[in-house]
Amino acid sequence: MKRLILLLLVFVSLVGGAQSVVQRLSSNTTGRDSVPVPQHMKFMGIPIDGTLTSFTKELKKKGLKHIETFDREQIKFFVGNFAGYTDCLVYAIAASPEGSRVVGVVVTFAPDEKWSGLASQYETLKRRLTSKYGKPATCVERFQTYVQPNDDFMRMQYLKSDKCEYKCVFETEEGMIALEISHKDWDFGDFNNVSLTYIDRANGVAMDQDAIDDL
Repeated sequence: MKRLILLLLVFVSLVGGAQSVVQRLSSNTTGRDSVPVPQHMKFMGIPIDGTLTSFTKELKKKGLKHIETFDREQIKFFVGNFAGYTDCLVYAIAASPEGSRVVGVVVTFAPDEKWSGLASQYETLKRRLTSKYGKPATCVERFQTYVQPNDDFMRMQYLKSDKCEYKCVFETEEGMIALEISHKDWDFGDFNNVSLTYIDRANGVAMDQDAIDDL
């Protein structure tokens, strides 16, 4: 039960950032007919499109194990290997109440209590993403203090105090990918992770347009 609560809380925290990415994508689009429909963002080679059920089937083919579904929130949780790392948690996100449109995927890597481990993982993923997608559109890597910490112990303390901003956003015609080091402090545990958030442009904009149509 605690594991499921943790998964849900981590997702809620991450998806707040994902929603801001969708809004950013939508701000560049004035209507459904204003731009050609782009290709979809891919995750593990799978287009982020279709129903949550069909997307789940494709993730299972990649070796990910489905561990839980939250029907009300339209979230499916998986565990498995990703990009050379083991024990990753993967969250497939649907934009509609019926799960008819997948809009994004969030990956959280195994927690680490050492800054050196988190930073090494972050830099490795950043290098690989840059090799594939080019330089990040935005990148903030700093601690919220006048004097930047010069040792791993202090860097970890700033991270745990939520005074650390380490995030890069990669943009493509198909969508966005956000890479981040983050800290989560729950009643039942303290977690420090590297995470990746994939947002599909076409479905993100369509989701926002559906909301506009309702107004």
